[in-house]
Amino acid sequence: MITKTTEKMTTTIKLIKEKDRLSFLPKFMSSETLFQFENQIYTAMENEVEGYDGGYYEFYEITSIDGKAPLLIWQTSREEVTVQGMFEDIKTNSFTASLAINSKVQSQMSFMLQGKDRERMVQQYYALRAWAMDAKDQRVDFAAYFKITD
Repeated sequence: MITKTTEKMTTTIKLIKEKDRLSFLPKFMSSETLFQFENQIYTAMENEVEGYDGGYYEFYEITSIDGKAPLLIWQTSREEVTVQGMFEDIKTNSFTASLAINSKVQSQMSFMLQGKDRERMVQQYYALRAWAMDAKDQRVDFAAYFKITD
């Protein structure tokens, strides 16, 4: 687990063990939302990351000033991936590409969902974005993250 403490808060990122993966996402969303969320992550990766070919994802739980959120990170042997941006292609690492896609999907789903599912997704979006801006994790390419998400 990587932890950063500031005067105001602590940000953390915790890798979810293989044996805990099946019970992890249901902590954050209903079964119906869970399937939509995973499908949208995989679809967005396929549409926006050149050469994406599926594969294994590591599951993380992040904690920030705005709460907790799930984070699915695509594992690839490539050191650099290219994400199709609105105005240009963005070269970055798979951690940053996955983080940005997670943020985009949570934002988009916040507009699609209703009731409690919507409230939870909005909270998770804000928690993930706050973590991304404050964590100072060496795996995050901030310039690329903001180009992909903005």
